[in-house]
Amino acid sequence: MNSPLPLELLIYDLNGTLIDSGEDIARAANYAFSKVGLPPVSPLTVYATMGLGVSRLVASLLPPGHQDRYHELVQYFLEHYRVHLLDNTKVKDGAREVLEHFRQKNKKQALVANKSKAFTDQILEGLELKKYFGLVLGGDGRPHKKPDPSPLLHVMEELGCQDKQRAAKPLPVPTP
Repeated sequence: MNSPLPLELLIYDLNGTLIDSGEDIARAANYAFSKVGLPPVSPLTVYATMGLGVSRLVASLLPPGHQDRYHELVQYFLEHYRVHLLDNTKVKDGAREVLEHFRQKNKKQALVANKSKAFTDQILEGLELKKYFGLVLGGDGRPHKKPDPSPLLHVMEELGCQDKQRAAKPLPVPTP
């Protein structure tokens, strides 16, 4: 029986894995909706559509017949989120300990987010998480976003991990 290869690289997602940013994202979405006179969206609806980036989030929340407001809504969302992205966002329980554990074991760690690089960096710095990552890739850093595998493959190449079996993408930690 072959023993498993030791992990060389851990690639994390941001929202739902390391941080809980749902409330700030829902507030930004509802700010945008209020600016164009649309009714608010329930936070649970926003949470269910998070994770694929602002463009897809806004598109999925738009009520029928209002597609012409898409670009305006994205701009209002970004206007609000840029200033309020750390109001309620917090590190998930146990996430910092996991990152520190693998840093102590000298494992390479990277972060791949669908959130823009600027917002991702601002959150990582504000929550004091940036030091754990050898590479941070935002959703605007590659032609394709997750769930497309190309961002993960790019990170593996950049950090010199040639064997896919030596890389892992930890699963999100459920929110109680």
